[in-house]
Amino acid sequence: MTRFIFITLTVLLLQAEITYAKPSNKDTDKKKQAAIESALGTAPLSEQFSKLKEASNNYKKYRIVKETWFTQLQQNTIDTVGNYKRMLDANSEKLNNQSQDLDEIQIKFNKYKTELENIKSRNTNNTLLTIFCVILLILTLILGQKVRGHRQYTKQAQEDLDNLEKEFAQHKVRALEREQKVMRKLQDEINKQKGL
Repeated sequence: MTRFIFITLTVLLLQAEITYAKPSNKDTDKKKQAAIESALGTAPLSEQFSKLKEASNNYKKYRIVKETWFTQLQQNTIDTVGNYKRMLDANSEKLNNQSQDLDEIQIKFNKYKTELENIKSRNTNNTLLTIFCVILLILTLILGQKVRGHRQYTKQAQEDLDNLEKEFAQHKVRALEREQKVMRKLQDEINKQKGL
């Protein structure tokens, strides 16, 4: 924008110079004119300004420039500024598109990151559940073995108890028979003592 203002002021000053300038030599004017016209056609803006300055005439402190040259330089400057503006707009639009793409990619990245964390969490949960199941299975097998061992021990104890009860019943019967024998002997002795 400041370039445009500078160029506009330069144009106004050059117009004033043209109005009040004295005409120069025709030969040098033709050479200058050919050089400036070739530069105004294809050269970069900085070179066009330099050639225009070289080709212009002096009037007091001012430079006199042909209006056609000045108009051509003005049109070239406007075209260049327009091209830069279009390039800037295109780059700005491209930057906005890339920013939107980057935002979309960031959203997708966050989504996949969350899904990955969920999968890791599920895998961790599955691993913990599997370990827990394996531990329970091992405990069940150990307890099963202990129950079998205790069943055998209980069965043996039950058999021992049954045998002990049978022996006790037999002992009771024998003790009762002995008691009865002893009681008979005692009665026989009592009867002998009385009968004597």
